[in-house]
Amino acid sequence: PASSGVNLTALNATNLGSGTVDIARGGTGAATLAGAGLTNAPSFSAYMNAAQLTSSAANTLIIFTGEAYDTDNAYDTTTGRFTVPAGEGGKYFFTAGWVIEFLDDTKKNTMNFWRNGVAYTSPSYNHDNTSCMANQYVYNQIQAILTLSAADYITLNSYQTNGTDLNILGAQNHFGCYKLIGI
Repeated sequence: PASSGVNLTALNATNLGSGTVDIARGGTGAATLAGAGLTNAPSFSAYMNAAQLTSSAANTLIIFTGEAYDTDNAYDTTTGRFTVPAGEGGKYFFTAGWVIEFLDDTKKNTMNFWRNGVAYTSPSYNHDNTSCMANQYVYNQIQAILTLSAADYITLNSYQTNGTDLNILGAQNHFGCYKLIGI
């Protein structure tokens, strides 16, 4: 209403296409979410291009070799590490998931986030999946909010107890994160 003293410019292709939405008070001014520090970056989304073998009864570093995007070049597809860029410490939401082949009955596959080469234990973030039927494909998924400092790095590890090496399939998998804002 005219009595509020606030006028919102009509949304159109011009102001949406530039990534800005004009917000006027007294007839002037423009703001962007990025300009206000609301970008949820750094962030990345990675995936596997091919199956990866996991050893039985051993921690196996899982490396996601492809990227859908990486806002700060912070994920390394050769080491499997997301490294917090300088000045970007804070809270991050991480998510990961994969399908492991032919896990036998009563055997398990565990997913763990690791920080700086050590299992993240405070608090512990892992996912155990014990199969309920023999020789089935099992989908595992994990999410966590981790508090990180600049130069900390996060990797993802698997531990399975099948008694034989198993593949994580080269499809139906993901690993990613984004920085949380406002907390």
